[in-house]
Amino acid sequence: DLNIRAEDELLGKSLLTMRENLRVAGRKEEERNWIITGIADVGNIIRSNDNLVSLADQLLPYLTKRVGAIQGAFYVINEEDENKKFIEMVAS
Repeated sequence: DLNIRAEDELLGKSLLTMRENLRVAGRKEEERNWIITGIADVGNIIRSNDNLVSLADQLLPYLTKRVGAIQGAFYVINEEDENKKFIEMVAS
């Protein structure tokens, strides 16, 4: 850590503040990159699938790994019968 002497107090505090600001900016940049690459990857998965089951089979493992989850499930609302709608698990 940086030791601040009395005569260099203003400069030292400025350097400490600058170092902390750089750390925060670095973390924010990493978060932005994580989000941007995730959005691009999900978009590619969506574009490469033309049916819901194959989409769920590819998207769920990607998202589960991406967020560090141990398991996940992909549900949709089944509206085939207008009088009998239900939630259906498509992938897990």
